[in-house]
Amino acid sequence: MNLSLHFFRKDLSRASWILIFWSLLVVTEGCLAFLTYPSNSSQFGANFGQPILLPLVHYLLIAVIVPLMIQEDAAVGSAAFWLTRPVSHGALLRAKLLGLGAIMLAPLIVDLVVLFLAGLPTGDLEKAFADIFLRQVSLVVPIAAVAALTPTFWRFTVVLVGSVILLTLLSAALPQPKLLPTGLADVVLFMWGGSVLAHQYLTRRTSRSIILACLGGALVTAVSVWPWALADEPLAFSTTAFDSKHLTLEVKATSLNTSTSVSLIHNVVTKKIDGVYELKGLPPAFIYQTRTVSARLIAGDGTELPSRVTISTNPPPEFDSPHVSAIAAAIGIPVHSTVSRVGSTTLASLDNSDFVRYKNSPVKLICDLDFVVSRYETDGELPLIKGAHTRSRGEGVTVGGIDLSDEGITIEIAESSVNVRFSDGIRSAGQPAELRLRGDPVYVLVNRQRNEASVVSNGTARGSSSMFYLGGLLMKKVVELPFGGERNNSAPIIDHEWLQGAVLVRLVRVPVAEFAKRAEVKLAKLGEPLRQPKSPR
Repeated sequence: MNLSLHFFRKDLSRASWILIFWSLLVVTEGCLAFLTYPSNSSQFGANFGQPILLPLVHYLLIAVIVPLMIQEDAAVGSAAFWLTRPVSHGALLRAKLLGLGAIMLAPLIVDLVVLFLAGLPTGDLEKAFADIFLRQVSLVVPIAAVAALTPTFWRFTVVLVGSVILLTLLSAALPQPKLLPTGLADVVLFMWGGSVLAHQYLTRRTSRSIILACLGGALVTAVSVWPWALADEPLAFSTTAFDSKHLTLEVKATSLNTSTSVSLIHNVVTKKIDGVYELKGLPPAFIYQTRTVSARLIAGDGTELPSRVTISTNPPPEFDSPHVSAIAAAIGIPVHSTVSRVGSTTLASLDNSDFVRYKNSPVKLICDLDFVVSRYETDGELPLIKGAHTRSRGEGVTVGGIDLSDEGITIEIAESSVNVRFSDGIRSAGQPAELRLRGDPVYVLVNRQRNEASVVSNGTARGSSSMFYLGGLLMKKVVELPFGGERNNSAPIIDHEWLQGAVLVRLVRVPVAEFAKRAEVKLAKLGEPLRQPKSPR
């Protein structure tokens, strides 16, 4: 072990200057995140380049430090001095692992301290530790594996850049994955990189290590395009009683459109059957969202066409009739809105060759949709005072500014959240289905003395900006919420007098029930979807 420590100290001394610079960068990134994350303004961090520039420099320095430490005692070639010394392969591997551990330890400590100061509950710090650890090892260990297979830094750079370009091209060409267990891709990267690194240092059989690296790269690619949803988590429903038997799914094909996508070999022409779907009979206190969708096209001769499901899983528009009625039920006050529409979506799509073959044939479109019904709950209230703050469900909300004009009022709020995997506060892409269905919170301006409420004006542009800190662990979103300005007698007039007794109410969606519905659309001809009405079942 003393020999391993000797090599470890030698590696640190050889890369001391760049390690010092990198350590200062890690601390600076943490300090700026701590100083700007709770702030209402979205400008301070951007001026310092903190959300984007510092993490980028951090990753570039890791890509320099790791190969310098690994290649200090190269595991390939015959020129390394340790080959003629009484140094065991295991001792040298332990020294390199100590160096890699030191590189991962500094960001881990800084990030945990910042998350603690940002208000992450103590019980979630263990989950944060697991998240940050996986982020670090999935970055550092694969880089170390590539460095162990290359004799010089320049060859390492060529191999690393080439691998990144290749994986990027594969990701663009291959289908996108469905939901995976949290952290699976990071675990695969860690195991792959660790296996290659250990095998090369312990055996020095470079050819076998390269084969192992290629197999691991294939596994990483397979994980990135995994076709099955392994992490489709069950929803945690509220205790509200709900009966879905009286609800019906109505689907209507409205138009046929053509889209062309460019590939490396040839252009792909696709025919899309567009239409609308709606869940009828939903009580006014509830809203719905589709969780999973399935659609099949059956030709008149019984052949199932190779169509693709492209039904949108988005809920109805933010402030249309279903949402407004559910909001009114949650706050107990009538809410006015002029929006009432059903959004169009692509029901199914198929290749142009299949369309040409069956365009004059009658077809039947069978749609199976899995719905989640939710209701709104009050999640907090904010007085109309600059600096007013509330915190709920792991997210902080602060009033950053108030602008009153003849057209109404615009309220700027700053939403701050901790984006740690394995916890309920996650707000990133690829998040578990339960959290994705909760959606964004809704803000309503309420005056209980007058028994009036106003939703965000759809006729006024809303500005927003998002910033991420510590590589995405912290997120801050600044949003402008315009209220008032409607030109009708039903909406309340938002003026100084009306605002005296008003508060800003924050609402969140709570899942109530989940169920499946099916509808069939019979088309006289595949090429004429407008001529046949819907046929729900």
